[in-house]
Amino acid sequence: MHLAPHCLIGSAGHAVAPELFAALCAWETRTGRSVDYIRKGENPFTEHYSAIAADVPDPADPATLPNQALLAALSQADEILICGEAGSHCVASTVRDLVSEGIPAQKLTLLTDGFSAVPGFTHLQDTFLADLKAAGARLTTTEEVK
Repeated sequence: MHLAPHCLIGSAGHAVAPELFAALCAWETRTGRSVDYIRKGENPFTEHYSAIAADVPDPADPATLPNQALLAALSQADEILICGEAGSHCVASTVRDLVSEGIPAQKLTLLTDGFSAVPGFTHLQDTFLADLKAAGARLTTTEEVK
């Protein structure tokens, strides 16, 4: 089986899904606030699953190092709702980085219907969810947080 590259900058996989984009725009209109989109993966020499840091940071490229501004903002939050793609890779890497960078797992609410595993990697998502639940994160759904 051939797997096509995905989530490459400029591709549909890199864009915000249309349904989510519409919901974010509605939220901006309703609240008068702006969504803060976090860019990642712009260095072609390292994988960048996490929104916090590249898998192998390049000291010469600040965009691959831990995003200190994002970490500082998140440290001020009482609760951090987590969703995205994919629970087996990007979401898992981001959340693990959050915890390793000092964000308490107890602040994290994982919206389990807001992400899914890459096909064939459900076991990675299952392990991630079990690990975070054991660390004190809350697992719930988008319907339950309304």
